[in-house]
Amino acid sequence: MTLARCIAILLTGATGLCSPAAALMQHEEPPRHTPKVLLDCYYNNEWTTDASGRRVRFHYVWNDSANSGFSILGGIVRAAGGETDLLCDPPADRSLAGASIYVIVDPDTPKETDTLHLIDDRAIDAIARWVKDGGALLLLGNDSGNVELDHLNRLGARFGVHFNGDSRNRVTGKNYAVGTFDSLPSHPLFQAVGRIFIKELSTLRLSPAAQVLLADHGDVIIGAVRHGKGIVVAVGDPWFYNEYMDTRKLPEGYGNARAAENLFRWLLSRSGEQADLIIDSKGGGDYRNIQTALDAVDAHSATPVVLLIRNGVYEEKVLIRKSRVSLVGEDRDSTRIVWPELRETWTQAHNGSDWGAGVVNIDTGVTDVTLANLTVMNDYGRRSGVWNKHQFAVRGAGTRIMLLHTSIRSDGGDALSLWNRDNGMYYHADCSFEGWVDFVCPRGWCYVTRSTFFGHNTPSASIWHDGSGDRRQKFVITNSIFDGVPGFPLGRNHLDAQIYLVGCRFSERMADRPFVRPPSSPREWQWGDRHYYYGCHRDGGDFAWFRDNLDAADPPVRPSAITASWTFDGMWNPEGTLPSVLPYALAALPDQGATGVEPVGVRLIWTPGRNAASHNVYFGTARPPAFRGNRIEAGMDTGALASGVTYFWRIDEVTPGGIVPGETREFTTR
Repeated sequence: MTLARCIAILLTGATGLCSPAAALMQHEEPPRHTPKVLLDCYYNNEWTTDASGRRVRFHYVWNDSANSGFSILGGIVRAAGGETDLLCDPPADRSLAGASIYVIVDPDTPKETDTLHLIDDRAIDAIARWVKDGGALLLLGNDSGNVELDHLNRLGARFGVHFNGDSRNRVTGKNYAVGTFDSLPSHPLFQAVGRIFIKELSTLRLSPAAQVLLADHGDVIIGAVRHGKGIVVAVGDPWFYNEYMDTRKLPEGYGNARAAENLFRWLLSRSGEQADLIIDSKGGGDYRNIQTALDAVDAHSATPVVLLIRNGVYEEKVLIRKSRVSLVGEDRDSTRIVWPELRETWTQAHNGSDWGAGVVNIDTGVTDVTLANLTVMNDYGRRSGVWNKHQFAVRGAGTRIMLLHTSIRSDGGDALSLWNRDNGMYYHADCSFEGWVDFVCPRGWCYVTRSTFFGHNTPSASIWHDGSGDRRQKFVITNSIFDGVPGFPLGRNHLDAQIYLVGCRFSERMADRPFVRPPSSPREWQWGDRHYYYGCHRDGGDFAWFRDNLDAADPPVRPSAITASWTFDGMWNPEGTLPSVLPYALAALPDQGATGVEPVGVRLIWTPGRNAASHNVYFGTARPPAFRGNRIEAGMDTGALASGVTYFWRIDEVTPGGIVPGETREFTTR
């Protein structure tokens, strides 16, 4: 912080970005975060005298380049994006704060140091709290006689890890085969690693909750256990010391250095992660498949549970029977839940029941479920050659269901079928939908914004609504884009519906056909034709049937009043309670592309990213906007603005794993 800024803060009493006017004048460098890897040198407290006669630390420390040092490991950690540091004091809340990984290696025995430090209960409590909050603890033990195991095992017991104190793989001379492990499991730790070398190690005993990462002939060699939002990894050897990290002793072909890189990249990716459970098909999470993780969630928990799904293709059917659950992908296009299912085949085999007929299925009575940052695909059509029949990607009957930055794909109709006619409420933002007949077809209340629709449907429809359960029920779509095959129709409804399209753009391929009531409808629309438009345009020219007609609504409504809260008649305000599940900040207000914003000033509001510690705010009249400051709270007042000017803004999240950039948005003042 500059001296001038400090003085300004003292004079104005402002915090964060100081006063709104001052906020627009600041151009300091945005804060960045480099994950810190702390190496203990309090319990491993060994000293020697160097060539100049100075006393220096040695034996498993970053700057020790001898065989016993960790200098090669330190270089690997820094190359992986970490910052190496030492903790030479007892671990405590303050000293562990800000660390991503804490490594305890080979605690001293009395013969190894003049000043013996033992792991006591106070340190164990502090370490456990830190791990529970998202820290990654790496315990590197040793074989019997070379490590103080009693107190190390007291620490391990807090997490369900015990070092057995034996000495396995006693290598004599160059008989490296004795210390070789070459039957390595599928796990990120062993990616592109053919074999590793560990000698004279202690085997492990793990609690049932722990995960075995490597076992050999019934012995557990490497284990991991989740604790709160953090993780503990244990190995019965210092393993990564210089002597066996290159070819100074080992023959070519060993992957200790690559395994070290994999381990620290994996731990850095997990450190600070606020998801409650991690699913990784490659074995790097708490579970390998989604359904097993869902089954492990406490159905009676009043606290929302976030399940992070790492990139991969998950070929499974998902049944969500529990409320307050979020399934969140690592990347929308790279996290894919895929399953082939034809509705008629399923119902024939299940006594006519639709439950389970989709790829993702949400049970009756379930509430507050979020799907975010992933793709759900029903690919029955391309696997079987049967297209356009009912092929649900998401089928459910819950309420308060959110889709955020999610892609819904189907080779058939009714791709997104949320069918709670009585009290179903659904909110979808920044999504992509693709399918055949009626591929987005809610029953009840539904609000969709900033999304894209692509229909393969002719001559049926892209969207459909059943609002017959309550005259107030609405299907509202704002600021979205419709496209499809040549001649695709926009919509239809067999039953009463109330549909609003505001600020939408239609492809020139859209058919000149308004909403229709199909001949198969069971009855006339008892509440009449209720299809309303405002500010919608078609590439190549508008059709008369989607001209502005909000004044024909009952009651008439202003475009600015059409919000999510209005859609749900005040029963639910999802944009006021959006969960922090995405990796990036989700901007809320002002709306993207908003016009007529009052120049007296606005408050920028966003939902924080899942792991955000603070927020770098960019704002101004240039694109990209200039950095204006770092905020702890998820909001900023701009102060007075110029009239008739377009402003751009972006929020980058500062997380323990680094900076997560956001999307640049814009609005224009009146």
